[in-house]
Amino acid sequence: MLNKNHKLTLAATASAIALLTGAPGLAIAQTPAAASDEALRVETIIVTGSRIQTAANRAISPVRVIDSEAIRATGLIDIDEVLKQQNQFLPSNGATTNPTLLESHGASTLDMRGLGQNRTLVLVNGQRVTPNGFRNSADVNSIPSALISRIETLTGGAAAVYGADAVAGVTNYILRDNYEGLEVAVNGGISEQGDAQSYSIGITGGMNFFEDRGNIVLHASYADRGILKREDRAWALPELNDAGLFIQTFPTAGGAFTRWASATAAPAGTAAPTFAYAADGTLGTTAGTQAFSQFEAFQNPNDRTNAAIFGTFKLAKWAEFYGRGTYSLINNTSQQVPVRTNGNAAGVLPAVAGGANIVTQGDVLIQRTNPFLTPQILSILNPAGGASLFNLNAAGTGPGTDAARFRVAKTLLELGPLIDETERTSHQVVVGVRGELTDNIRYDLSYVTGKSIEEVQRIGWGSWSRFQQATNVTSAGGQAVCVNPANGCVPYNLFGPSAASAAAVAWVNGDTSELFNKRNRHQDILSLNISGDTTGFFSLPGGPVGWALGAERREEFGNSVFGPRAFTRDTLHGQGARANLVADFELTEYYGELRLPVLADKPYFKQFDVEAAGRWSDHSRSGDYDTWKLGVNWAVNDTIRLRGSKQTVVRGPNIGEFFGAAVEAPILGTGRPTDYCSDPVRFNVPTALCTALGAPSTPGYIPVVGTGLPLIDNAVAVQGGGDAIKPESGETFTYGFVFTPQFIPGLSVVVDAYNIQIDDAIGTINPIQLMDSCYLVLQDPNSALCKKITRDANGRVVRFDQRDTNLTLLKTSGVDFSIYYNAKLPKALPGDRINITFQGGTVDSFVRLLFPSDNLFDCAGDFGGGACSDAGTGIRAIPAFRSNLAVAWMDGPLTIRGAWRYQGQVDALIKRVPEPQWRNVAANTNNVQHIDAWDYFDLGFSYKINDNLRIGGTVSNLFDKEPPILGSAQQDANTLPNQYDIIGRRYAINLVWRM
Repeated sequence: MLNKNHKLTLAATASAIALLTGAPGLAIAQTPAAASDEALRVETIIVTGSRIQTAANRAISPVRVIDSEAIRATGLIDIDEVLKQQNQFLPSNGATTNPTLLESHGASTLDMRGLGQNRTLVLVNGQRVTPNGFRNSADVNSIPSALISRIETLTGGAAAVYGADAVAGVTNYILRDNYEGLEVAVNGGISEQGDAQSYSIGITGGMNFFEDRGNIVLHASYADRGILKREDRAWALPELNDAGLFIQTFPTAGGAFTRWASATAAPAGTAAPTFAYAADGTLGTTAGTQAFSQFEAFQNPNDRTNAAIFGTFKLAKWAEFYGRGTYSLINNTSQQVPVRTNGNAAGVLPAVAGGANIVTQGDVLIQRTNPFLTPQILSILNPAGGASLFNLNAAGTGPGTDAARFRVAKTLLELGPLIDETERTSHQVVVGVRGELTDNIRYDLSYVTGKSIEEVQRIGWGSWSRFQQATNVTSAGGQAVCVNPANGCVPYNLFGPSAASAAAVAWVNGDTSELFNKRNRHQDILSLNISGDTTGFFSLPGGPVGWALGAERREEFGNSVFGPRAFTRDTLHGQGARANLVADFELTEYYGELRLPVLADKPYFKQFDVEAAGRWSDHSRSGDYDTWKLGVNWAVNDTIRLRGSKQTVVRGPNIGEFFGAAVEAPILGTGRPTDYCSDPVRFNVPTALCTALGAPSTPGYIPVVGTGLPLIDNAVAVQGGGDAIKPESGETFTYGFVFTPQFIPGLSVVVDAYNIQIDDAIGTINPIQLMDSCYLVLQDPNSALCKKITRDANGRVVRFDQRDTNLTLLKTSGVDFSIYYNAKLPKALPGDRINITFQGGTVDSFVRLLFPSDNLFDCAGDFGGGACSDAGTGIRAIPAFRSNLAVAWMDGPLTIRGAWRYQGQVDALIKRVPEPQWRNVAANTNNVQHIDAWDYFDLGFSYKINDNLRIGGTVSNLFDKEPPILGSAQQDANTLPNQYDIIGRRYAINLVWRM
């Protein structure tokens, strides 16, 4: 909780500033000029991007606004999906992602400019939303959508005004916190194919009291989002590469069994199986694989309950008390492919008597007397006229004829899909008092406290200790029994697809209540803002000077607790070591703003303002630092206004980046890098480098079918915070114009360019990037990146240090534009009015540089992994141009809307002929080197039945356009599911009743 001394300090500061600036004895009589300033002041408001009240048309920072009508017209119940249609945002976690095992766990987060969730600040009514994640990401679906009046998005950075995390910009949700009446809103949606259902209902009621001096608003809502499975879309399965092969396969449901040569001699990775089941369940001696993507989902089932209360009471002009309480309960279920017997490569079992060290839980002991052995299997193990393959004693510790140990690669379909059931509750309470100390000076003193509590229960992960016990089966009295019957062991039939009994499956899964992760995020903020202008004291030629001063104390706390089975790694699923976490930090900040109206009502200077802002921060872990902003607003006349600003941005590490407990995660699937020292000549790697780093020339990796690449196996990545991280810093520039031609009433054109550069950006370097950087680019055994790769005594890579660190550079630039036209239609045309909105923008550069001499990849207009991706992971497209065109035709109570969503073409980042300046970059041989521009069209209507009831409907993706099929260039499900519409045509309807 907030330290008492800091509370007293801020209270004393508030009193002192109020006395010094608001004492009536210091006021000076108004001059005629000041009187005209007063008239202007009455029309001012707080605009996102500044704490100084000002006329909206004098805002320097570019702000884009989406009102409740526009939100409702989309037919979406997930507000994050509305924002992601805007060009300022790139794909992040949301409704159409399946982020199982990631930090999000069903949360919907925002990624402005592609710079990361941790650099996008989310506000509600100008105050921070309590984050749900350790990296300061906020679940925006915890905000009650039925209460949203509008969403204001400020891009280009706002650290000097709002503090750290506003590096890329700010999204401010303005809620209806002063409402009188009753409203019921109902929404529902379904796809053309009858799936991906969603519905929501919200009730809001408010009333005034004490002669309208007070107001109270109550709100409750419920939303439910149905599942959309991969198998429900024909284009999504099977997932195939350019050669027509499965992009990702797993061992068959029957499995492959490879015998150990002795009690201590495990089979080589290239060894042929002793016996194996094909995908169709037939028994043979060739290992097969299957694809199980049908278990995965595009859209996770998710339901949420929201409640809120708002209250205001105006005691006097100088004291209006206000409060807000919000609560949300979110349940999310995500699932993946069932576990494999060799899935937990990081789980090393104890050495058995005789010296055998079982590397994975896939090594099981099979007794000769196992009654589950079929005659066909026994004919292989006891061949007629040949030596028996049972070569161990019953304990598996030495030679004998009673048992044999087998390495089993098998997908355990009978255990069901891997499921994460997440329950997240969050609440935030705001209390404050605000008022006018004088006619020109206002204050706002508030305390905000919030908490997010999340519990993830894991199902279907199995227990490797129980699996080992239950598969060691013998016969007693003609019945299958466990050799070790402890704890009620139920014998498990390994032989054949889904052959185990339900009782055996339940026993192997064990007590899932011991397999969980609980997280708690707590945030307290005490802040004081005082603002005003110099009316009655002095004025510049353009009017009185606007100013704002403030102080803020913020305390962050987080803890994470894992269940006991996570620490013992007692699961069949691939999961390395876990550690609990308790972390906190404090931040004290002081800030100020000035708006200087230098000129007004002069030729070519209708208005000329200069704005300055500064913030000093004292971070308990990172020390002190400061940020500043300088901006200009120049209204040449009533038609053209120019604006621009330059800001410094500084962001101290958040809890996850600084304190995140180091955990080991097995590197699987497409995340496995190539060991270039396995063939230095092929990969153009100096042999001396491999020798210096302890790598033999032939480590013995199994080449991947179709590529021949020797991918590293059985390695882990150490992930978590880095205690040596320093704050990242940078600069942002925005400049543009607002064009409102008087000769075309109702037309407004807004264009703003942005340029954001972040030095020492906090981030991670994944294993593929580490191997590429060390062996292909740097080629220096003493480099810091090469030292993040660990090899064992045999030269095999076993460990990567993927903890957060300071990278060299993040940079992006581009242009945003908005064109608005609202006009009354001529009498000769049907209808009353037409409203046209055309918004979009370009991305001119997008660079992520890991270290100073790294290859420079500019992802603007391209798609690919590494530099283009979210935090260096996965594949993402960054179109050079995106836009949205919306046209609304109105005729009395009827409005008909049409929308065109456009996503520009993209090329492969690395092409068949790599750029000559890149060092050791292999050619991209994928068939898909280009994705055409993609268009979606929507159609909707709203009709006001009477003063109390309105109905609306929307058809999204009107022409049912499917996503591009990318083959080997895909991220998942044959495409890029985060960026292209994977649901297809869908229908939505909404009803709003008010009284």
